[in-house]
Amino acid sequence: MIRLCVDSSEVYNSISELNASEYLKHTLLMYLKSYGMEYVFSEFYLQFDENEAVCAVMLRYNSFLYCAASDIANLDEISAWLGGVNDITVYSSAPLNLGDSKLCFEMCKRGFFASDNEVLPLRKATDLKKISGLINQNAEESVKNEFYLDISHHLRHDNLEIFGLFEGEELVSFAACSKGEGVSVIPFVYTSEYFRGKGYSKKVLSAMCSDENREYRLICSENRIDFYNKCGFLVEKSCHKYYL
Repeated sequence: MIRLCVDSSEVYNSISELNASEYLKHTLLMYLKSYGMEYVFSEFYLQFDENEAVCAVMLRYNSFLYCAASDIANLDEISAWLGGVNDITVYSSAPLNLGDSKLCFEMCKRGFFASDNEVLPLRKATDLKKISGLINQNAEESVKNEFYLDISHHLRHDNLEIFGLFEGEELVSFAACSKGEGVSVIPFVYTSEYFRGKGYSKKVLSAMCSDENREYRLICSENRIDFYNKCGFLVEKSCHKYYL
């Protein structure tokens, strides 16, 4: 059975105890810590088995849905639950019966020492708007603004760090990292088109993933595995991305 949950403690405990993708679990925790239960565009759903044990946790955030499902989750029920949803992108740790999916991969790296290059933490509104504009180049202004507001909100609640590298006055490469307990999630890494192939993303990742005692996790597409391998990340498991 899938039920909407409005108890933040129950959601937190359910996520923490769930045997599922660490990337998705820490993504859920990041949104829980930033938004809590106050906003109608951010809702948490729990799936229970016949013994009332939680076997999957879902977060619907605007046009995205994140599904962290354990090995005993009822995937048919989750698929049916999502069957009538449109205009949403789903990230799931397990394959759902939703048609074609784009296979992604969860990668993990232990922390390593920062490089000597000057990679700076970013918090200024002007830099955050540049980040949103670059990542969402071909999107509508409403999408760019929504992305800007989201990362600003996470920064204000101290749940996200953003690091960038400049070429003169121009921001050319940047990456973000969440601040979970022992594990950090990297939601995006980006280098401007005209500055690619110079090792900038690798420098930003090197500076950002500087704690040897932490794990750093990210999701990447199949054609980016080689790049992240060179940065020290290894594939741990697959992840599924659906467009509904």
